[in-house]
Amino acid sequence: MDTPSGGCYLHRMTALSFQDPAEANIGTSIRAPRPRLVALTVALALVSSAVLPLAGPANAAHAATDPTDYTQYVNPFIGTEGDHGQDGPGAFAPYGLATVTPTTTPGNHVGYEYTASTLRGFTNIALDGVGGGGGAGDVLVVPTYGSYTSRPSTSSYDKTIRTSDDVKDESATAGYYRVGLDESGKGIDAQVTAATRTGVHDYAFDAGGHAALVVDLKHTGNGRKATDLVIGTSAGGNTTISGSFTGFFYNSSYKLFYYAETTAPTSSVQTWGAGGLSSTATKQDGTDIGAVLNFDAAAGEHLGLRFTLSPVSAAQAERDAAVEVGGKTFDEVRAATKDEWNDRLGKVEVDATAANDPTGDLKAQFYTHLYRLGGTPMNATSTDGTYRGADGVIYEATGYTHYDSWSLWDDFHKYAAVASVFPDVYRDVVQSLVDLYASVAESGKGSVGSLVQSVPTVRWERAPVVVADAISKGVQLQGLEQAYPALVAQTGSSASLTNLNSVSGGLLGYSYDAYGLSVIADAIGETADAEHYRVEGARWAKAFDKNALKKDANATAATGVAEGVDEVGLMMPRSSNDESADFTVKNPESWSSGLYQGTFWQYNWYDAQDLGGMVDLMGGKEDAAKAVNYFFGNQAPDDCSRNLHLFANEISVHAPFLFNYVGEPANTQDWTYRAVTEPVCVRYTADGSGTTPSKRMVFQNDPKGLLQTMDNDAGTMSGYFVSSAIGLYPVMAGGDSFQITTPIFDRTTINYPGGKEFVVEAPGVSTTNHFIQSATLNGQPLDRTWLTAAEMNAGGVLHFTMGSSPSSWGADGIEADSLDDHVSSALYHPTEAVSTTSQVFEESGANDGSIDDAISVKVSGATFAGEIGSDLSSQVDVTGVPKGLTLVATKSGENSVELTLAGTAARHLVDDSTDALAVTFEPAAFSGTVPSADERALALKIRYSGHRLTPSTTELTADAKGDVRSTIDLTLSGGATFAGKNRPALSNGEVTFPGLDKGVTAAVRRMSDTTAQVTFKGKLENPASTNFTLLLADSALEGATAAQVTGAGTTALVPFTLSPSSGTRAELQTLFDDARLVTADGYSAATFAKLEAAVAKAASALADENSSERTLSTTAALLRVAADGLAIAGDSYRVLQAESYDQWSGGSLKTESGGSGTTVGGISPGAWLAFRGLDFSASPLKSLVVEYSHNPGTASASSAVEVRTGSATGPLVTRIPLPTTNGWANYTKLARELTADEIAKLAGVNDVYFVFTGALASGQSWVANVDSLRFTSAADAAATSKTVQFESIRAGYGMLNAAGSGLTEGTDFSGADLKTEAGSVGGQLAGTKNGAWIRYGGVELGDRSAITLNVRYDAPATKVADGRIDIYLDEMSGDPFVTVPLTATGSSWGTYSTATVTLPSAITGTRAVYFALESTPTATQPYVGNLDWFSFEYDVDKTALQTAITKYSTLSADAGLYLVTDFAVFVRAFDAAQSVDADPAATTGGVAEALRVLNVAAGHLQWKVIKQVADWNAKAEAVEADDVTAVSYRKLQNAIAAADALDATSTHDEYVAALARLIWAYERLVEAK
Repeated sequence: MDTPSGGCYLHRMTALSFQDPAEANIGTSIRAPRPRLVALTVALALVSSAVLPLAGPANAAHAATDPTDYTQYVNPFIGTEGDHGQDGPGAFAPYGLATVTPTTTPGNHVGYEYTASTLRGFTNIALDGVGGGGGAGDVLVVPTYGSYTSRPSTSSYDKTIRTSDDVKDESATAGYYRVGLDESGKGIDAQVTAATRTGVHDYAFDAGGHAALVVDLKHTGNGRKATDLVIGTSAGGNTTISGSFTGFFYNSSYKLFYYAETTAPTSSVQTWGAGGLSSTATKQDGTDIGAVLNFDAAAGEHLGLRFTLSPVSAAQAERDAAVEVGGKTFDEVRAATKDEWNDRLGKVEVDATAANDPTGDLKAQFYTHLYRLGGTPMNATSTDGTYRGADGVIYEATGYTHYDSWSLWDDFHKYAAVASVFPDVYRDVVQSLVDLYASVAESGKGSVGSLVQSVPTVRWERAPVVVADAISKGVQLQGLEQAYPALVAQTGSSASLTNLNSVSGGLLGYSYDAYGLSVIADAIGETADAEHYRVEGARWAKAFDKNALKKDANATAATGVAEGVDEVGLMMPRSSNDESADFTVKNPESWSSGLYQGTFWQYNWYDAQDLGGMVDLMGGKEDAAKAVNYFFGNQAPDDCSRNLHLFANEISVHAPFLFNYVGEPANTQDWTYRAVTEPVCVRYTADGSGTTPSKRMVFQNDPKGLLQTMDNDAGTMSGYFVSSAIGLYPVMAGGDSFQITTPIFDRTTINYPGGKEFVVEAPGVSTTNHFIQSATLNGQPLDRTWLTAAEMNAGGVLHFTMGSSPSSWGADGIEADSLDDHVSSALYHPTEAVSTTSQVFEESGANDGSIDDAISVKVSGATFAGEIGSDLSSQVDVTGVPKGLTLVATKSGENSVELTLAGTAARHLVDDSTDALAVTFEPAAFSGTVPSADERALALKIRYSGHRLTPSTTELTADAKGDVRSTIDLTLSGGATFAGKNRPALSNGEVTFPGLDKGVTAAVRRMSDTTAQVTFKGKLENPASTNFTLLLADSALEGATAAQVTGAGTTALVPFTLSPSSGTRAELQTLFDDARLVTADGYSAATFAKLEAAVAKAASALADENSSERTLSTTAALLRVAADGLAIAGDSYRVLQAESYDQWSGGSLKTESGGSGTTVGGISPGAWLAFRGLDFSASPLKSLVVEYSHNPGTASASSAVEVRTGSATGPLVTRIPLPTTNGWANYTKLARELTADEIAKLAGVNDVYFVFTGALASGQSWVANVDSLRFTSAADAAATSKTVQFESIRAGYGMLNAAGSGLTEGTDFSGADLKTEAGSVGGQLAGTKNGAWIRYGGVELGDRSAITLNVRYDAPATKVADGRIDIYLDEMSGDPFVTVPLTATGSSWGTYSTATVTLPSAITGTRAVYFALESTPTATQPYVGNLDWFSFEYDVDKTALQTAITKYSTLSADAGLYLVTDFAVFVRAFDAAQSVDADPAATTGGVAEALRVLNVAAGHLQWKVIKQVADWNAKAEAVEADDVTAVSYRKLQNAIAAADALDATSTHDEYVAALARLIWAYERLVEAK
């Protein structure tokens, strides 16, 4: 099909007036501007498709035709207007990390607004469709003709989007966006595309002359925390920019690295930072930095930028850029991405007709929403196959793609939808989620949100449910044991019955996650945990109030299909966390009842893991149907105020499928079909703001593509559309069922990896013909309303016969799995006398129709008759027992009977399962009080597995040469057999292996009726791990079709993996052998402890011959990062920043902004911070300085800090009271001189614990907030700078012109308004306005030469415009000595920054310094800024450092003589020393520290052989003489003596000889007899 502008969607700015067929009954509608998908070719295609045959074999090959361009159906503008989706039209590859998004003024959450006429530029990574503050994008690239002399203002970025006849010059398709811009009459044609990690920008400047690309690294939707850049030049002469940026979104910080390169050389480059715009600075860091890339452009010249992102490093980003876009033109990248999208979108083919899609809008929506499913999570794997965990460790993703960026509270239902169409992606995505939590557990942090993420992310609630979902579908996940503790910690303890929320520990969210944990615990063999969490998964039932609606006026007045709903009940909070407490009944229709983004009616269905339990509590299907009908307003279909369903949010996104659970599937078919094809009743908005109840389109092919306030939320709503359009929706996230509804197309074909197709057919489906009359699966009648993932992935045909009226199809079919099937019925009916431990018998693992589990029946208030062990079967009436099985009832205890099913079922396919096993105990079965007839009647179920193929393994490995020779066994169960006779190869296509490496062949032999053997031979052509599947033809089987057989290896959910020979064990062994010999001397205690822990893990992994590739790889990564993180111990007299603790007590402790940067808050009595390995022997101790703040209202009046050694309860050194500072923002430094006795207690090397104490009065919770701690020496080094606090101008706080200030107006300051006040750390100078000045006399610099000036200040953009300070020396006349620019620090007071300027000439002596305050004031921006302190930095003597660098420069030639780990520490120290030496801005303190670290690192180096001798000597000395022969022992002792004789004068060769002798003697020890 052709669309305007080469397959792109165009914007039309004028409204289109027309009557929508779906709206014919509600009057003419004037739709908002939208890009329509209408063309004659579409109509012809739709008409012709109506006569195509629908049936066909599941695995039939496609006819040879030209490849379909599926991207032509994608309309990226859907959901981009207003609050109708919050999606953007930017360019990205499938699951791409780079999302190049146009940023408009104004913009929506993602940065783009469809109706905007002004565009600023393009961001390079953004989160489409998310709510909250929105993921409005990082790093803005701005094409411009402008030139800059100062930091570009964001308003200067704005350009007009060109129009012609009211049509915006703008178009987009999958992976591509273009727009025509006008900047002051000059045109710019902008187009962008993207590879997976690289945003590709192309700008054609219509006018010749100067052109520029501004790269604004500050730009982000949610606050920049840090960023840096380095300007360079590529080999081809283009300009490069590289670095990192750190941001914060919603719940957590994230950090990404980048490498960008222009497509043509620049004429010049400018950068900006704290010091303003510079034409010479090639490095910048801070929160507000960027670059201006200037070009001399010819008219019409295309200038481009390739911006590559990496979670790993800037160097990795550069490598990724070379792989992805190196040597490729813009058009080549665009074409490659289009091919990727066609491959992904082509996994699902839909055949529409003129009857069901007359305009083509539904097809456009389907492929657009399928496209949105390819947005997040993002591919966070490098081209080298590595990724960064949340713990900061770089791991390898062997054989899969690692994804990141989660919005799980919103989109946890989406992942099962992905499983149905993209099972290969789904498998890797959930593995990535396990990776995330494994790294969280490894970090030791309490939560995932406390760690720095590798990409922008949103939230993680329901993570256990998503992991459980994959396990339930058979996916084999690695690292579950490692991830499990972090998932448990996130889920928390049993939720209160007073809080029904899905967030913040609420009952419904907790219960769902607990269910997820039960599935995970089962998978890893934690059976006790599994049982515990299954019970907790049903905890929600304790908050079900049978009387909740009895006084509800709307419920009591309900008639028709909802009559009697007031007797059904609803979820309600209890008055206390006691299951017998009264309920607190709230208005169930109100948005203001305390639930997160929903009402009690909407939340009632949230826990989809247990909808069977909900139906049971409501009184069964008939009563539950009243509630569901009432919920959808079916009793009053013309009164939209009675539809209580929330279409616009995720709380009850699955609710239209509830009718399937209550015996009314025709209503599910009606609601789901109409919800995506015509206006339906809408009452609620997603933000609770309310709306006039009316009929509205929930989805449409329009910029207002989603219902108002309906954020797409990372593709959640797109997932709903795709699944419901296909006709299969995963209601129970965490399970394995897909609920059936009416598909919207005549035929939908899902092309699964491995050659299987699953086809959904609904011939003639339309608005007037959308009710299912009957169904078949692979030609066999289907009467249930669900399929499993395995049934879908097995391939086949699901065929519906459609009709114009509701039918009874599926109303009485077997029910989908529910948690209540597997837990005690007493959890739902605690007062009933008879209960069962579960409600379902499941087929045994033999899959032969036998049942090997039991159901225990328990009675209270009575006992069972007979002796324990006696057969009570004669006292039980049973109906519905399948042929071949017999129910046996055995008394197992005085109050319990065990029910079992003996024998083998004659038929045991999935559809032979039954819900009709009725068991009734006769009165004679009891002694004592006989339970009621209802209590004695049990409704039980039987579930069968169906045909299954089980391979002996799914993991194959080549040898070191790439040769493959492996054999696996295949076993069939469930009644099917292999066709033919034994032994001959099944080589005629009966069994094939799609995806198998082309260099490897597979031969299959039938070994018996139910077994076969596959031999794989060949040589790998692909050096990486590959996945492949087993594909059966019908001719390979007897008693079943291929589509009826499921099992590991048969689908992309659980594929076979063929891997090259791994060198990981050998690599780990090499790392271990080196690292284990490293000794603690000179290293920081914290980093050495991490190395020790990593070495211990490596020893354990290497000792286990069965350690998996993942275990070995992960362990190697952890050991590598521990070795790389090994650092020389810090100077114990350094400032101990509180947030840089080595260990803390946890609990309420947290890091937060404050003081001089980041502080530790949440300090309650008993909390502590520890710093390990402090050694004060270099110089005598003098004092301890504590920098802290204290609020007398909420902090203890007796706050103090205790200094202890060894542990938090170790020997007390001293106790220092912490007087109040009168506010949390008022930080002060408290110095305490240490006594001789206290100094003695700190002698040697100590782990020092700072323990905070204080008695708490009512309303008090805290001790203090702490910024830093510092031990000072009596012999502190000479000062490296002169610092003056601005508030020191006068004693105390107050106006400078106040009486008693000691200041003279006109001499010491300019006049009114200037004042001192409490501020950041101590106090500050405030009341600063344009034209004011202040004098600091007698600033003593001595004979040191000051070369730079620093000013710490606070200048929010809302209060200060163009702030700056002119500096004068000794008198305020003539030109200023230097000017200090004060760039904006934030949006409100309280964010401080430090401006640094280089002085035009060095100054010495005692000077008077004048500060002339300048700005461009406005009515709302009258100030210059609050000033904290200023400091002059002295010139630096680098002689000693340079001497050391020269001295140690020759060591690199002998690198091989040392431990790799030790020498790497030295190299890092040497490189750092060279950097400091080359840095003209290096401080004296920085030079001294670089010299200290270099000397320690070099002094710590020892020949590796020395450490090996010590290691073997220790082994040898541990040998007992009685355990070995005398001769061998004597030789060993001689070797030990030779080693002991070595000393500092011994040569390397002598050490080598001694080591060889030790090893020789040790290995030749002879055991004594």
